[in-house]
Amino acid sequence: MKYYVIGEDKSLQEAPTLQDVLQLSGGNMTGNIGFNSGTRIGDIIKFIAGNSSGSGIAIGDGGCVVIGSGESADLFTPEDGAVEETIIASDRGITFWVNAQNGADSAVQVTLSTAGLLSGHQKAISSGTAAPTGGSNGDIYIQY
Repeated sequence: MKYYVIGEDKSLQEAPTLQDVLQLSGGNMTGNIGFNSGTRIGDIIKFIAGNSSGSGIAIGDGGCVVIGSGESADLFTPEDGAVEETIIASDRGITFWVNAQNGADSAVQVTLSTAGLLSGHQKAISSGTAAPTGGSNGDIYIQY
């Protein structure tokens, strides 16, 4: 298969090497990914050099970042992209996994439900006539 690039004189020329073209599949890109919005030109995805254990990535260019599943990304995209806000949205719940360094068996799942409740982190409020005991877990007891 032949690949083509636009030459200095704006003519179509055969690419000298595969490194001169972005393949449809496979291969590796180098450098950041920029975007021209018409009012600003900047790198929207930045690669952070790492080591043999992994590299990093930063997403954003001074304005809003929206991450959404389902239709939620479209629903909560602000009209002004310069708003310095991070929006994480979902049509359903949001799942976080922590402590996954040693595999799925040691990982801990925390979910944010559709009711806005964070699993395992909601405190109970109760009342009664008995004297309060404990209190180290953050729950609230009202004695009357």
